[in-house]
Amino acid sequence: MSEEDKLFNFLMNLQSWAQSKLRRQDVGDLNSAIAIVVIRKKHSDNKRAEKGNELVFASSRPKGDEQKDK
Repeated sequence: MSEEDKLFNFLMNLQSWAQSKLRRQDVGDLNSAIAIVVIRKKHSDNKRAEKGNELVFASSRPKGDEQKDK
């Protein structure tokens, strides 16, 4: 199978938003495409973890410590 076919098959098995992002970046080979997907996945996982931590910290605040809106 040619490298172009491998890249095409890889792209076709991604979600449409991921396909669009890779096409916008004009990815030309399979290794680059995989690297970009892995980096984006790690980045989105880190963002989710940060949001989760914010929720934990916000919910663990002692009562009466809320700021009053005025």
